[in-house]
Amino acid sequence: MAKTTGLVLTGGGLRGVCAEAGALQALEEMGYRFDAVIGTSAGAIVGALYASGLGAGELAGRLRSLRKDDYLDPVSRLTLLVSLSRELRGLTGYYRGEALLRWLERNLAERRIEDCDPPLYITVTNVSRGVPQVKSQGPLAAFARASSAIPLVFALQRVDDEYYADGGAANNIPVDELNRLRPDLEQLLVITALRVERPEPEPNNDFLRQEWTPVRALGRVLDAIAEGQRLDNLNAPQKIVVLRARTLNLDLDDVDRIGEAIDLAYATTKERIAAGEFDLSDVPRNP
Repeated sequence: MAKTTGLVLTGGGLRGVCAEAGALQALEEMGYRFDAVIGTSAGAIVGALYASGLGAGELAGRLRSLRKDDYLDPVSRLTLLVSLSRELRGLTGYYRGEALLRWLERNLAERRIEDCDPPLYITVTNVSRGVPQVKSQGPLAAFARASSAIPLVFALQRVDDEYYADGGAANNIPVDELNRLRPDLEQLLVITALRVERPEPEPNNDFLRQEWTPVRALGRVLDAIAEGQRLDNLNAPQKIVVLRARTLNLDLDDVDRIGEAIDLAYATTKERIAAGEFDLSDVPRNP
């Protein structure tokens, strides 16, 4: 008999977005559905689109049409110079994040978190208070954008005079939070990204020659931190199924490879489910 199932969507930058979108499309086509969703960082964007009412296929389609200027809007050189002259006072990120907020507002089917179905929870780091938080109410686009605001890369998101940053900075795999908020759920399905490269990738120092090297260097550090988190050590009373979606290792500006990355995650997820690599027998399915 099917059990109530919560969906946990983790961080991972653009790679995570594509992995989760492709895996969700495969799961939806096979009839799987979920009773609650929690998303952090990249997972907050995918989770917000999905829980707001977009079908997984439509969600993937909108991501495929994403352009670089839909989410990358660097501060002006004048703003940067003025900020540097003031020892970076007031500058919280290289990218303003306004473009991503506008893209979310155009593409989300709901405006408020509490109107989502299935119920949605978004993890954020409240910088004003210095604490991690989970949002179940409030402006959907603003908190999805806030949860994906990689520190120093994207500017902090302001909501009601408080400032928020990446939820993954405090908790990249929020199984514990969903368990705390929804103890009624009988099992949890975690979707996370899996690199295509072999376990020990070759060194690649190209980021040192790219524009705004500090941002790219920080992105690599945060990727390494995320990779170091071990899902095997998570503890929860429910059954936990970890679906590692295979996709491409994308940098933040690899927009031209989004379609390819989603396709790989979609195809390999279907293949691996069909091969019985994941125990999804208790996840509810549409009749």
